[in-house]
This record gives sequence, structure tokens and C-alpha cells, in this order.
Amino acid sequence: TETFATALIDRVHGRSSGGSMGQQKRQMSEYEKEEQELRKLQQKNKQTKLIGAPSESEPVRKKPKSSVITLKGDVDEDRDQEEMKELDARLKEKHKEEQNQKGQHTVINTQLNKMTEDELLEVLPKIKKESRYEYLKHREEQQLDLLRRKIEMRKQMFAGLKLSKEEEKLEELEETLLSLALERRKGRNLEGG
Repeated sequence: TETFATALIDRVHGRSSGGSMGQQKRQMSEYEKEEQELRKLQQKNKQTKLIGAPSESEPVRKKPKSSVITLKGDVDEDRDQEEMKELDARLKEKHKEEQNQKGQHTVINTQLNKMTEDELLEVLPKIKKESRYEYLKHREEQQLDLLRRKIEMRKQMFAGLKLSKEEEKLEELEETLLSLALERRKGRNLEGG
């Protein structure tokens, strides 16, 4: 332990013991060797020309971009077309909803501008409550859709694979959660209208 302590003190104060300096030189030389090998490899790579690669004098030709990239045998065209139609329908529906909402907002704004301050104080809490309710309905739809997609994606990814008990429990829990949420929404819709 005394030799260890003296060697440590020597290192701290910058003094070198006989053995460690020789090891440092050996390590430096190994490092320098690696550096030289890397430089040689880089030089070789610069000198090597790839077959079919354009030379520096030739302009690089860009391939025309296609709107859809396909791999042979991997694309189910019917499914792609169906998904495109569904997407188009969803976008059109969303656009219609946005237009309806804009129209409703302008009507509400004109009505609010005609009201007195006392009437506004009476109506604003109701409007806030309705707005919050609409937001929560929209948020619920988003979360249910997200959960549904997550479950479907997991089933596709892990189809045919053996899942651990924890993964099986998680999958079962998510499916139960989705089914309960859908039942709750159905019950609420039946009661409300």
C-alpha cells in the first residue's frame, strides 16, 4: 500500500516512475500506428474509383422523382387505392366540418356583438361550457382512434410471434380499455338522444 500511495503522489505531482513512462511511449506509438494506418486507408479510398460512378468531369444525373415509390411484389394496389379513397373522404369531411364551424362562429360573433354587457356575462359561461363539451367530444374521438390504431399496429407487428406475459397483459388491457370506452360512448349516445 505504501508503494501505491507513493506512485499516486508521484502521478499527482507530475513525477514519473520508471515503468509508467515506458508504457506511455508504447501506447503513443500504438496510437501513432493506428493514425498512420487510417491515413493510408483514406489515401487508398481516394485513389479507388467505383465502377459506374461518375467522374468529376461528368455531371451527375438526377433521377426523375416519381409520385409513388413501389417495390415489386410488396405493394397491394387495391389496398393502396382503398386507403387513398378513405383518406380523400376523410379530408373532404373535415373540410365540410371546418366550413360549418366557420359559419357558426360568424353567427355567434354577430349575436355576441349585439348583446349588452349584462347579457354577455349571463351567456358566456354557457358558451364556455358548450365549447368545452365539444372539445372533449373531439378529444375523446382522437384518443379512441389513437388507441385503436395502436392495437392494430401491435397486432400486425407481432403477428405469429410469442409474446411475454407482460406484453400479453398489456395488449389485453388495451383491448379491454377500448371496448369499455366504446360501450360507455354508446350508452351516453343512447341516453342523450
